Amino acid sequence: MRPMKDSGVEWLGEVPEGWTVAPLKSVVNLNPESLGESTDSSLIINYIEIGDVAPPAGVNGYKPCAFGDSPSRARRLVQPGDVLISTVRTYLKAIGRVPARANEDPWVASTGFAALRPTRVNSRFLELALSSDSFISKIQANSVGVSYPGIDASKLVRFQLAVPSEREQAKIAAYLDQETSRIDALISKKEQLIEKLLERKQALITQVVTKGLDPNVPMKDSGVEWLGEVPSAWQVKPHWAFLKEKKVPVGNLHSELTLLSLTKQGVIVRDLEAGGKFPTSFEGYQKVAPDDLVLCLFDVEETPRTVGLAPSEGMITSAYTLMRATGINPHFLEWYLIGMDNEKRFKPFYSGLRNTLQKPIFASIRFAVPLSSEQAEIVQYLDKETSQIDSLVEKTRKAIELLKERRQALITQVVTGKIDVRGFAGGNS
Repeated sequence: MRPMKDSGVEWLGEVPEGWTVAPLKSVVNLNPESLGESTDSSLIINYIEIGDVAPPAGVNGYKPCAFGDSPSRARRLVQPGDVLISTVRTYLKAIGRVPARANEDPWVASTGFAALRPTRVNSRFLELALSSDSFISKIQANSVGVSYPGIDASKLVRFQLAVPSEREQAKIAAYLDQETSRIDALISKKEQLIEKLLERKQALITQVVTKGLDPNVPMKDSGVEWLGEVPSAWQVKPHWAFLKEKKVPVGNLHSELTLLSLTKQGVIVRDLEAGGKFPTSFEGYQKVAPDDLVLCLFDVEETPRTVGLAPSEGMITSAYTLMRATGINPHFLEWYLIGMDNEKRFKPFYSGLRNTLQKPIFASIRFAVPLSSEQAEIVQYLDKETSQIDSLVEKTRKAIELLKERRQALITQVVTGKIDVRGFAGGNS
């Protein structure tokens, strides 16, 4: 085990003997170049803004544009190998190296970044060291502001950095490139699994609510082009045959009712502790009863989920349309509408710039209705099957988070010398 020493920096802890602990500014130049005020506004640039830099990919995009059309009058000229680190909205952890040029156009970074040009440190090692949990925690602890926390670049470059020899820096970069690539490959596979599971869930819902559970049942033409064939025992009727709009103003009852919201998970109690704001006025809010159907009939194409069944009493904004189902299992109706929403089957019925589904049009849309007993069977089946898929998706997402934590922990341990990679020669490790 290699000899260690106290770095003298609380957040760095012990580092290997022989490593130098020095302020960041001693091994980089801060914002070394500027395009200047007289730059031709028609000059084509590769513009990098905060949204183009994200962990773990680093700089993962840019916007070719005329300098005069850039989102901000950024004057920060950067070169391949420079390391960018966000000094605004520091919670984004936007850190990354400027890549090799794809063309001859100059790279220009948003002034929301500090541009660090390595002078006495390996560029990749610098990127990794700044991406470590310990350095990011130091930045966030010294950021000022609540909604848009930021840090002054001159303060940031005074933070201490543990710097090994150039040879060991190169070893660290090579080792972490290999190991993080392996972790990233595992993460990518799990993300692909989630995508396939969600596609399977979507296809399952659509299949069952339009074709039923028995693949051998006799079929008939529904007479509805987008619906195709349906089980012969099912009736084809318009929405209005089962749905009636309702609107009960909240009035003075708002203090007694729970605030609800339509989300990707359906209708839920709004989580005000997670950053939601309590309305200043309840004028126009409407009372919701259990099993009321909550519909978002505008911006249908862009809204992640436009339908949900209220699980309990509460109140919701009048921007949503409330409907009450009669003569049909409301849970079957919800599954049917979720299936249509997932695949945007109602797209031919939208109108206007906001992709609005007008209420009379929505009411006139015809769909296939199973017998009551089959509706209940479909609901029970989809509740069970989608719950199993959701559970697997959740487990996979947790596995991804653990891999990301492992990746970050590995970087932190290696760039501070807690893991010795001097013997790394590539291949298995």
